[in-house]
Amino acid sequence: MKHEVDLKKNGKLGKDFILRELAAKGHCLIENIDLEKVRPLLKELGELFVQEAGQEHLVEYNAGYEEFRYSKSMNEIGPHSEYPYYDIPPKIQVLYAIKPSDCEGGQTYTCHTERFIKNLSHGELEMLSSIQIDFKANTDLQNAPIRHKAFPVLTQSTNGSYIFRFSHNLFYYGDVNANIHSEKKGDFLKSIKNQDFQLFVKKFLDYFEKNKQVWSIPKKGLLLWNNHKVVHARASYNDSTRKLLRFLLT
Repeated sequence: MKHEVDLKKNGKLGKDFILRELAAKGHCLIENIDLEKVRPLLKELGELFVQEAGQEHLVEYNAGYEEFRYSKSMNEIGPHSEYPYYDIPPKIQVLYAIKPSDCEGGQTYTCHTERFIKNLSHGELEMLSSIQIDFKANTDLQNAPIRHKAFPVLTQSTNGSYIFRFSHNLFYYGDVNANIHSEKKGDFLKSIKNQDFQLFVKKFLDYFEKNKQVWSIPKKGLLLWNNHKVVHARASYNDSTRKLLRFLLT
């Protein structure tokens, strides 16, 4: 069950509460927060991560991205972690709803990986910690520069906690920001010559579908989650006025 906090009714709730929620549940939804209060709050939680377009990324439909599973299209985006090709991906991901979708669709899905990992066998954990996956992404699809770096799906962070890297788009369509018309569906996954890894991907996607939480972020709502442990996805939608703001924190 999602936990919602209305800051107008609970003005004293801030940094400490959010950090406790993230530690306990992996996510936190705050309702009724004005945008001018968001940035100071986030700076209390961590350092703003510089994304491809700067410290803030506007998640809205832009012409030219219609064929991609990407934040500036209206297409579905499969389960993934953010910036998996960085040595240390951003720790906290944040979405602020400036203008929610007026249509059915556009929901954010999140799924905590902790229980899934606890139920893996020793052999599966060894495999996920050793196989190097080349996390490849077109970071600006219209100019098509490529970013990529190889990491295991499961790594230990400096404080001993784990980082879980995953990209449905990469595994099934060959790129973190995949083209919806890709004719090579599954080729990347097949190129990883390890049947146990292929079975793991299917096993996790099944787990995600059965355990995902569905979020329709309300206007002026702020959804935060732990990007090292929580995988997220997005439903397709057809309202081109939908507008969210994405922040990432280290």
